[in-house]
Amino acid sequence: MYSYSGMKFVSVLKIMKKILLLSVFICLIGAGCAPTTDETNNTRTSTTPLSDTEILTEKDFHLYGFHDRKRINPTAQTFTVQINENRAPFIFHVVSLATSTNGYIEIFRNGEKTPYQRIELDPTLMFATNVPEWFTLRDINFDGFSDIGIIAEAGAKWGSYQYWIFDQTSEQFRITPLTDDLRKLTFNTIQFDSMAKQIMVDNFYNGITGTKKDTYLYQDGHLHLQKTHIKENITREDEKVNTPTPTLHCKITTKTYTNGKEHIITEELNHTCSGPFGR
Repeated sequence: MYSYSGMKFVSVLKIMKKILLLSVFICLIGAGCAPTTDETNNTRTSTTPLSDTEILTEKDFHLYGFHDRKRINPTAQTFTVQINENRAPFIFHVVSLATSTNGYIEIFRNGEKTPYQRIELDPTLMFATNVPEWFTLRDINFDGFSDIGIIAEAGAKWGSYQYWIFDQTSEQFRITPLTDDLRKLTFNTIQFDSMAKQIMVDNFYNGITGTKKDTYLYQDGHLHLQKTHIKENITREDEKVNTPTPTLHCKITTKTYTNGKEHIITEELNHTCSGPFGR
C-alpha cells in the first residue's frame, strides 16, 4: 500500500510539473504578459467565439497566436484572413490532432467550398492537440504578404515556430530555406523589422541571470547572423575576496560578424543589468 501511494504521489507531481511548465511558458511568450514591441493594440476585443466569417489581418495575431485565445475552439477553428490589402481573404481551416487523424490546415480561396491546398501537420508538434490556439500570421520574408505558422517546440522560457511562406505565383504556402532557418531558432521574443529586413531574437542567457539578443539579416533567401548582444550580472574576482557582499556588475558583450569574421566588444557597468531585455 505504501509503495502504491508513493507511486501515485510521484505521478501527481509529474502532472503538476507539466502544468506548471506550460503555464510559465504561456505567460512568458505572450498569452498573459506584456506584448513585445512589434505588437499593436489595434485588435478586436470580444467575449464571443470567433466567427468563421470575421475578416482578420496580421494585426489580430500576436507572436504566438490569435490575440484572445478564449475565443478560439482548440479542436478546430476557421480563420478568414486578408494576408494583403490588395487580395481577397483566404480561409484557413485549422484542425488539431485527433485519435484517428493527424492535424491539418486546409486553405480555401474566398467563396470556394473546396480547399485548394491542405497541409498535413506533424503529430509530434508541441501542441498538436490544440493547434488553432497557436496558429499565427507574420510576414517573415518582408514581401508584403502575411505568412502562416504554428508552434513546433517549446520550453519554460522559449519556443520555436514552423512557418509556411506565401508564394505569390502559385498561391501555395510553402516550406523554404527561410522557414527551415526560422524553425531552428528558439526564442523568448522575436521581432520582424520589415524596413531593415532583420529578425531579432531574444533569449534568456545562462539560466535566467542574463539575456541574449541575436540580430539576423534576411538576404538571398536565408538568415545571416549579424550581431549578438549579451548582458549578464557578474561579480569581480577581486571583490569576491575583499568584499563580504560583492557588487553585481552588468557585463555587456557585443559580437558582430562581417565576412565570416567575429569582432567582440566587452563593456562592464557599475550597476546591475536592467531587464529582462533592456540595458
